[in-house]
Amino acid sequence: MGVDRLDIQYIRAQPLALEVPANRGEYYDAMVPDTLDLAERAELGINGLTAPTDPAADHELFWYANFFREPPVLVHAPEEMDTFQWAKFMEALPLLRLICGSRLNESVERAWFDVLARMIGPDGLAYVPLRGRPWARGVPLSSYVFFIDPVWRADGSRTTLSDESVSQYAMPTICGRLIGAMTVSYLRDGNPRWRGIIERMIQRLAELAVDKGDYAYFPEGSFEPGAKVPPDAPMPRGLFSASVSCGRALQGLAQYCRVTGYEPARALCAKLARQVIDHSDYFADDGGFLTDKVHSGDYFHGHTIGLLGVIEHAAAAGDREMIEFVKRGFGWGRAHGQPLVGFMRGDFYPTSEICEIADMIAIALKLTETGAGDYWDDVDRWVRNQFAEGQLTRTDWIERIPRPQGGNPVLANESSDRVAERSVGAFSGWARANEWTGSQGIMHCCTGNGARALYYVWEHILDCREGRLRINLLLNRASPWADLDSFIPYEGRVDVKVKTPVDLLIRIPEWVQPAEASLRIARKGSAPSEAAARWEGRYVRAGAVGPGDTVTLAFPIAERTLRNVLIGDALYTLIVKGTTVVSIDPPGTCCPLYKRDHYRDDRVRWRQVRRFVSDARLEW
Repeated sequence: MGVDRLDIQYIRAQPLALEVPANRGEYYDAMVPDTLDLAERAELGINGLTAPTDPAADHELFWYANFFREPPVLVHAPEEMDTFQWAKFMEALPLLRLICGSRLNESVERAWFDVLARMIGPDGLAYVPLRGRPWARGVPLSSYVFFIDPVWRADGSRTTLSDESVSQYAMPTICGRLIGAMTVSYLRDGNPRWRGIIERMIQRLAELAVDKGDYAYFPEGSFEPGAKVPPDAPMPRGLFSASVSCGRALQGLAQYCRVTGYEPARALCAKLARQVIDHSDYFADDGGFLTDKVHSGDYFHGHTIGLLGVIEHAAAAGDREMIEFVKRGFGWGRAHGQPLVGFMRGDFYPTSEICEIADMIAIALKLTETGAGDYWDDVDRWVRNQFAEGQLTRTDWIERIPRPQGGNPVLANESSDRVAERSVGAFSGWARANEWTGSQGIMHCCTGNGARALYYVWEHILDCREGRLRINLLLNRASPWADLDSFIPYEGRVDVKVKTPVDLLIRIPEWVQPAEASLRIARKGSAPSEAAARWEGRYVRAGAVGPGDTVTLAFPIAERTLRNVLIGDALYTLIVKGTTVVSIDPPGTCCPLYKRDHYRDDRVRWRQVRRFVSDARLEW
């Protein structure tokens, strides 16, 4: 049975010709250890990105899921939240397909490209339509309206979203995210059309930025088509500077600049980054997170997303001063979170957003790439614990939630259709240390950021440059050079099944001393034999290996009990095996985390999987 499509009034009557890049690669079956597998999580993540969408509204995202209503509902948010998170999803979805090769809900992805093709205005910006989307102004505007207001007009004046004459608006936040998404498409298919669309968007953003010489900024708010911004437009401070406007736009610009070297993008990035660092009033000199007393208070994610934008530019530009600034901010955030499990407090509540954990993982990886520090062990701990537990992998608990008697009406901006099933693979926004959520559901900002962080981690598990293959994180991974089978935390063991001639190095985890590690190599067609371990820092070097060889690194792994661990606002007792939390006390009651008794066994469980190796190599 079909659905009646809404008549959404996009800015472009004749859409641009945009095609979804193909995802090609090799599929094959394998028996692997039943341990954390990011390819499996990516497949779940694709459901979490594409299923909670509205077919009547060109598969627009339902931004919020409420599991505690009767019935549970998916909710279209007023203002820009649906569209802004959709821009994140546009970037994350193809990245997850590169990991696992899943073709799930490809029709949704095609619909999104059709929407993008209608949102690009004559001036190059992506415009959010208000007419034909009843929830945009048809439900009471919430506090999130400050993301959009004021709306800058063609005569340089300002109005608000409640003004019925406003029919379209553009925001640097959304455009920046879409620049990142379109850059991914360009890297996948090499179509020069993407460059033309992206560069026109960058040129228009540069026209709207208020240039102050060594720094620049976008004013608070959004823009109607043809908007003009006076040179004395107020400079944003706090959250608006580092996160909502300048910081988020900065990241997409920097991504495109790194890929293409486009000079206008680099110039704008440098000025926006200087504004975040020197003029946002959001960071102390020592990297401390300052309070935004107007908009957001002590919003952890507001700071970390700004740092992520700066490190993206600083890494591309080789700006050591900016890299050190990000390092100080990251260090402050790490010290004020719980680095044992990756719980980064959500400020407004004693909970943690996956947005915050995802940002910190991304910053840690990018700082490590620049040589500013070695954060592999932080990433390993956080991914195995709060990050992995923060992805929705089962829904049985949702059906058992006590709900008010009598139920609630399902409103026009809501859907009660298969809410739990459509939410699998999404990420939590209100997790406690022992509970997936206490009284909320999902806000999909966390799904977008979490899905992208999945790719960051998967990409960095290993890398191969000039014939040298480095294994950085001991997680399951298929690749063109070797397949990695991780027995952690059942056993302290990893097998590297080599596919191409490489010089192999494997990094040992933080709890292992080099003298405790043993190395065995089974040459193709031969029995395994002990090999001399040569060390380069924390990396053991196996040396030259070739197709058909299997390299096994083994080391001790044991449980330890940690008592009175403060996470959020409560004390817990943790049982940790290696770096993996296998039990937490007190346990959660609604949707408990760390139900991992099987990991306490010393004999690995196995499972059959379909592995995928993409033809594309995308450094992101």
